[in-house]
Amino acid sequence: MQADGFEDPHEDALKYMTRYALPYKYNPNDAQYGLSDDDYALYTRYYDSAAEVVALLQDQGAMTWTYGRNFGPHFDQVQIDYIEEYEENVPKTHHTLHPALEDGNPGGGGDMIGGCTAWAEANGIGVHVNHRVDQVILNSAGEVIGVEVVVTDPAAAAATPATDATAEASPVASTQTLSIRARKGVIFGTGGFSRNADMMRHLMPSPYYGGCGAPTNEGDLLRISAALGAKLGNLHNVWRNEGIFEQAVADTGAYNCAWFLSGDSFFIVNKHGKRFVNEKRNYQDRPMAHQDWDPNFGDGTSRLGFVIYDQRVQDSWGGAFPWLADPTTAPYIISGNTIEELAAAIEERVESLLDVTGNVHLHVDFAGNLAAEVEKFNEYARTGLDLDFSRGSLQYDLTIPFGPSNPDSP
Repeated sequence: MQADGFEDPHEDALKYMTRYALPYKYNPNDAQYGLSDDDYALYTRYYDSAAEVVALLQDQGAMTWTYGRNFGPHFDQVQIDYIEEYEENVPKTHHTLHPALEDGNPGGGGDMIGGCTAWAEANGIGVHVNHRVDQVILNSAGEVIGVEVVVTDPAAAAATPATDATAEASPVASTQTLSIRARKGVIFGTGGFSRNADMMRHLMPSPYYGGCGAPTNEGDLLRISAALGAKLGNLHNVWRNEGIFEQAVADTGAYNCAWFLSGDSFFIVNKHGKRFVNEKRNYQDRPMAHQDWDPNFGDGTSRLGFVIYDQRVQDSWGGAFPWLADPTTAPYIISGNTIEELAAAIEERVESLLDVTGNVHLHVDFAGNLAAEVEKFNEYARTGLDLDFSRGSLQYDLTIPFGPSNPDSP
């Protein structure tokens, strides 16, 4: 940003981060914007060091950076920020960085890992896979001086036949434990805990139906740091995503991440048959709408959402998840020739899933409300103005989603 002449003022950046992450604490008139001393120091340190780290990685040859871009027909444009409408968000673009591919286009996480791995190997730094830190080693003063690592031999594990004694745990012969002393210190760069069902159910405010992280993201660092008495915080502010419910309960380890909901003639309704969110908002914020609580009946009104889409979306965007190229291959796709027929089919499916939904039933007015929502949505489409959720009036809604996957689509 600096090289390209874009300013990212310290005051605006911290205001934006505070308002977005801790909106209930945000005070633009306070010297620390409502943050505690610890949080203010943390946010400030992040702002001060981020540019230095990014520059260091590029200067060392580990990474070449490029700006994140929008998708589909807007791929030539620099990606706009989340919640771009915040007045504190200055500037509203050029914050997102990606590793650059050889052709200059943005790469992904795998490319970032590849660049760092290549640099490490070229500079004599070993990269040891299948080495999992189990705990840290302390000296008599309570200082961290090393780690205990469990080393797994995948070949030995695969070669050992499962028996009643080994079915629930890896065979002893396939693992060993090493104690490794640190020369200066121990730095963790670890995943989260989205694959630890127990942690997720006890630490998250929302229901747990699986995650998008690597299978090894089981919260090792939380367990290790908690044993040391380290301070934990902001665990509820996770990297969120929506997914297909029936696919999640069938296999929590399957890929099930609905990042961007592309297309136009679709919307999402809750168990009352009513829309409850701007369906084009980013994948981080959109899932929060599912936590809507009904104090009259003691349940989440929008815990389950039902995506209503038509043949135009199927023809134009089929193949871009969650839209499938062939919807007949997925058991979670429910179809109907009329709105009434579709509503009845949805109710039948919901009733068949009571054992895994927390006994969710559709409201008695679901079919009528759904029909009314279709009429209202069609009117919003004709006028170009969503009076309920402002869909399409925000820049992110217009520039981020993919264009049609079918090049012949209008």
